This record gives sequence, structure tokens and C-alpha cells, in this order.
Amino acid sequence: MKLFKKIAAIAVATVMMFSMVGCGAEKAGISQKEDIMNILEDTATLMGGEFTHDKKLDDVAQALIVEADKAYKEGKTVQELLTNDEVAKAAGIDTAKEGYMMSVTKNYTFKSDVMNQQKNTLLAQKLIEGTSENLQVGKPAAINGKAITGIAIGKIGGQEYIVLIAAASAQAK
Repeated sequence: MKLFKKIAAIAVATVMMFSMVGCGAEKAGISQKEDIMNILEDTATLMGGEFTHDKKLDDVAQALIVEADKAYKEGKTVQELLTNDEVAKAAGIDTAKEGYMMSVTKNYTFKSDVMNQQKNTLLAQKLIEGTSENLQVGKPAAINGKAITGIAIGKIGGQEYIVLIAAASAQAK
């Protein structure tokens, strides 16, 4: 958990750096999802940790979004939906055998060019800050600086969200 707080501090510094030099724009040929994942991996590296992107976990995160959208009801938060055992089971997660730490943020639409140039960095920062909420699906093993990660973007209840999931490196789907 302390590593995530350190990563959040680095993310804030990174955002400040990009705002000073104006170089946070999305690179040609890289999707928003890939760009955010690269930022998260780089931030973990700067803090002495290691995030390894696993496309299988992208599929798990996407399945969670799809099932959370199906289960969407007014009065339930997105966090409640994504961490619900029934939603997890419908997404193919055996909550008795596997688990993931999770972070979620809205995929904001900005009006200004400055914010749009830095959008992915800002969203990565929101995902890092969200790790302090201790959102979990199933019973995840402790992540001690090394994690496999997946990311997905999709709509839940008509609003677009970005979901990051992480598992201890020893866990493989």
C-alpha cells in the first residue's frame, strides 16, 4: 500500500512536469488504453516497483465492465457494482480462487486543449490515487511492489469508465 502512495506522489510530480512543458499529448498510433498503461508502468518503475501489462487481465477488466453495466441500477455506485461477487462470477472470476485489486475512474471529456493534451496522464493519476480506496474483487494476494495489470475502458450505466485491475505477479489467469 505504501508503494501505491509513493506512486501517487510521483504521478502528481509527473503531471506538474507535463503541465510545464506541454508534452502530455497522446502519441500517434497508441491507443488511450495503451498510453495510460505505459504511464502507469513507468510510474511504478520510477518508484522501484514493477507493473507488467497482461492482455488476459485486460479481458478480465473488460468482462467486469460488461457485467457491471448489465447489473447497473440507480443507487448503486460503480465501485459497488465492480466489486460485487455476482458481477465477478458473471465475468468469469472464481472469487474463491483468485482476486484483484482495482481502481476505477470516469473517462472525462475535457473542453480545453491543455487538459486534452494531458488527459491520459491525468487519468493515470486518478487511477493511482484510486488504489487507496482498497477496491477488491475476490481475495487478492498482497502486492509487494510487483504486479500484473490489466486495463479496460467501457460504459457502465451510460458513463464511460476506465478500470485498472492488478494481481500479485505469482497469480496468472
